[in-house]
Amino acid sequence: MSVFLCCVFFATGCAVGGLGRPDARSEVVQGVLPSVVELIFERDEVAVRYASGVVVGAEARSPAGPPASWVLTSAHAVVGPTVARAALVIRYQDDAGARCAAPGVVEAADAKNDLALVRVDGLRLPAARLGDGRVGVRLGDDVVVIGAPFGRGVSVSSGIVSQLETRHPDGRRTLEPLLKVDAPVGYGSSGGGVFHVSTGRLLGIVEGYRTATVSLKLAGEPYSFQVPMPGETFVVRAAEIRRFLGERGFGRLLTD
Repeated sequence: MSVFLCCVFFATGCAVGGLGRPDARSEVVQGVLPSVVELIFERDEVAVRYASGVVVGAEARSPAGPPASWVLTSAHAVVGPTVARAALVIRYQDDAGARCAAPGVVEAADAKNDLALVRVDGLRLPAARLGDGRVGVRLGDDVVVIGAPFGRGVSVSSGIVSQLETRHPDGRRTLEPLLKVDAPVGYGSSGGGVFHVSTGRLLGIVEGYRTATVSLKLAGEPYSFQVPMPGETFVVRAAEIRRFLGERGFGRLLTD
């Protein structure tokens, strides 16, 4: 959903230091960064879709076979006509910090809960630790969101838990609070990881976001751009991720 604005105001000011435990955020980012990957669909070597993903497990597919890593992402990013007959490429960071690429295969998808699991053969990437949103998550808690907007490499944004709801719109109680954060994200961030700063655990993945379309004229020429709306980044929660992996036969990936 986009909101159209006819004007925009820019303001400047002074930043106040010492807020938000920057050292804790930095430590979390450094710890989980190797678990976040880029997903790029290419057709005839031209990118047709970008997305993000989080490694949730790695294992040998057979006792004597090579390893495989399992990447969690959004179903809407890896299924549909846009990616038909397109090759899925996973970009990741190796131990030396170099950006590498490997082919990926969509192993399972759940459109209802907007989750998908991608297999990357021949790699054993470090897995994120999945959290439990029913315990120790409060409004205002610090979070970091790590994804790969626009396919331009992994980037980090920070914010807080901006909304927790304990019931669905129809009144049913949720197993885990509905979750939104105010960290700004852009196209290609779907599937990116939302991490709790206090624990370093994965609270969920980015499902979607709401932006405002800002239009203005500069030197008589029209311009428009998308601005993320505060508090409107939607998260698929850890409870849904656990359920999805369990129902699709991948509960073994949840080691803690």
